[in-house]
Amino acid sequence: MQLSMYIYYIDDSGDQNVNIHIFTAIGVPSHYWNEVFNTLKRFRKYLKDEYGIRLAKELHATEFLAGRGKLGNRIVSKWERAEIFKKCLRTLAWFECYGVECINVALPSYDDAVDRIINRINRSLLDKQEEGIVIFDKGDETRIKRAIRKMRVFNPIPSMFGAWEDLHKTKNITVDKIIADVFFRDSKDDYFIQCADFVAFALLRKDYPTEKIKKYDLDTAFEILDPILNKKAHYADPYGVVRR
Repeated sequence: MQLSMYIYYIDDSGDQNVNIHIFTAIGVPSHYWNEVFNTLKRFRKYLKDEYGIRLAKELHATEFLAGRGKLGNRIVSKWERAEIFKKCLRTLAWFECYGVECINVALPSYDDAVDRIINRINRSLLDKQEEGIVIFDKGDETRIKRAIRKMRVFNPIPSMFGAWEDLHKTKNITVDKIIADVFFRDSKDDYFIQCADFVAFALLRKDYPTEKIKKYDLDTAFEILDPILNKKAHYADPYGVVRR
């Protein structure tokens, strides 16, 4: 039997004008990691050959779609950037064949959003009977580590039916399918985290579109990801987005 685990890459997105925190986790099975990573590298090589975008250039959705920053040896128009954005999401959706999954959370509270994304990852691993590691984008290490360490010991989960079998409203379901401490990577050095940023931004602009976003048909781009969305994360949402 082939041993496996999942590696989850997490990034978040937001808007100063909107009181929402969106976290996206992209889960990659370890035994397919090389195949997925090599496909991402080929995609970035395609962007270099077709648009002149440097392989080492960090792609951050907000700046990228706004037309800011030098990407390489030529100017890439906003229309081209919008098409590249959607091509990236289509590439991620194609990873369904490798068992890649995508979990999304959108909540007003930052701390609640961190709590929910970790709990949904743990729940998904329980369903798969797998273990996993979690890699966040750098930036808020102390706060995130403290939250997850607490959840390993005390993590009260409310019953979706109002009460558990012992009639208590909550049960202490500790986060024990996530092994080791949470890891942190600089997004400029990690294609997976950059992809998580793209997904989080796509969800942000699905929920809170702007006129510029609608102009390039990016308000519906999140729907491209349907094949890899973990819809069990929240049954009440058609895309499985956790919103409470």
